[in-house]
Amino acid sequence: MASTPRRLLSRNPDMEGIDVTRTKLSRAATKGKPILAVAYLRMSSDKQTESIPEQRKSINRYAAEHGYRIVAEYSDVGISGDATEKRHEFRRMIADAAKGTFQAILVWDQDRFGRFDSIEAGHWVFPLVQAGVALVTLDSGPIDWSDFAGRVMYSIKQEGKHAFLRDLSRNVMRGKLAAAKRGEWMGRAPYGYIVKQKTLKLGPSSQVKVVRRIFEGYCNGLSIRGVCVALNADGIKSPNSKTWSPKVVRAILTCETYIGRYVWNSKRCGKYHAVGGGEVTSDFRPGKTVETDRIVFDDHHPAIINAETFDIVQQRLQERRTKTTPHRNGGGYAFTGIIRCGKCGGRMNGRSENGIARYQCTNGDHKGTCDRNAARQDQLLEAVAKAVLGDFLSDDNVAKLRDEMRRQLTQKSNRVDVAKTRAEMREIESSLTKAKRRLVEVDADMLPVVQDHIRVLQQTLASLECDVQAAETPSRQRDADCDRSIDLAMQQLASLRKTLEEGDATKVREFCQRAFQCIEVWSERDKYHGQRPFRLKRGVVHLRSEILPDNLFLSS
Repeated sequence: MASTPRRLLSRNPDMEGIDVTRTKLSRAATKGKPILAVAYLRMSSDKQTESIPEQRKSINRYAAEHGYRIVAEYSDVGISGDATEKRHEFRRMIADAAKGTFQAILVWDQDRFGRFDSIEAGHWVFPLVQAGVALVTLDSGPIDWSDFAGRVMYSIKQEGKHAFLRDLSRNVMRGKLAAAKRGEWMGRAPYGYIVKQKTLKLGPSSQVKVVRRIFEGYCNGLSIRGVCVALNADGIKSPNSKTWSPKVVRAILTCETYIGRYVWNSKRCGKYHAVGGGEVTSDFRPGKTVETDRIVFDDHHPAIINAETFDIVQQRLQERRTKTTPHRNGGGYAFTGIIRCGKCGGRMNGRSENGIARYQCTNGDHKGTCDRNAARQDQLLEAVAKAVLGDFLSDDNVAKLRDEMRRQLTQKSNRVDVAKTRAEMREIESSLTKAKRRLVEVDADMLPVVQDHIRVLQQTLASLECDVQAAETPSRQRDADCDRSIDLAMQQLASLRKTLEEGDATKVREFCQRAFQCIEVWSERDKYHGQRPFRLKRGVVHLRSEILPDNLFLSS
């Protein structure tokens, strides 16, 4: 049933037969002026590719026929109507309504405006009423919130659309539960796999090798960040076709899918319904589920990693769990965990004073063994950028680096006895096999000792493999590989400029953590500046060994 604005028949003889509504829209229309309006467009799924153009076309046609002039457009693409916290354009439109730049909001249908219930609807409608902005739908026209009947009709329709959403949520969850019980794969395939006929199959061999490399690298002693640096240095793209980040690598290391295990409902990710006790329930609480509510199939699909390696990785992840910073995403501190006092070698912690980020030696605060060496972050970033982009990446310096790395590779390959090294590798492989067998036999208190022994053997074996590969590689190819590695490293370091220009504190921090092993800082007191008692004097930036073995020296 379409709702219409309440109308009054004018008593003026000159205007007899003309209906005048109680809204600002009718007053503007009777004066012959176009009504300033904005268009709001929304579609719930990225698959609805035609939805936005169709909405825009219909709204523009309606505006032309009813005396509206579109002055702005807001659109939320691929966002559900009840996920208001994610509808950034919708929230911006509500805020802009208070500025008085438009009188109406034109939408395709009331559910495009939102599928929230009537209680939440009041939160978003009230600012529009205060600003004198009307909601106009193409099928019902202006919604009259000043009229009791109009408010009731709007609320009824809104609750109906919200109820439809909740019923749809229950039906979708029921369908997913049934599919999970049949072992059908739902959603995107993890990196290294593809989905065929609702079943996981091994994906491209290049991705499978990368997954194994990630697990092996972590088992061999690399940190999560070290794994990222190694992959990025080789130019390998992450699952989202960008650089590897610790978050992506950790997700792979903790994913049970890679040992052939199917796990569904490990986390509650719905908004209205969840699965508990094997049934769909409306008792939804976000977070991890209990094991009894999960659906698990072992040997469900081809495994990329064996269970033994996976268990070792989980043990190491648990042992290495540390809290490096109390601030979320580093709190805007780019050098958290990698900055050291050049005077005493102590850690320097980030703090903010008058909105300025700075680092101060902890030994000066807690032990009194340092003169509270400190430095401002903006000065450090400027100095590091100058060293990397201006000094280190100069053509002369890069040429010297190429010559030195070629000399070291040639010298190292000439010292390798391939036959003797291969014999040593066979002995280590035999010891490694025995150690892995023993892993399942030892008592729990001896498990860390055996794991450490396995890691040492794996690291030694990997080092010998690199020596043999270098010795057997022709000098021309070796030089080409060297040049390619240097070029990739230079590209990574050169991206610092773009990262700084973007001004995203999280990206700056990720770059610094990925590229720099440690930054040593020396500063001196400036007695003439009471508010800035320390001035950056010099420093040394140590690159991570996965990028280059050399150091960068900041100018004094």
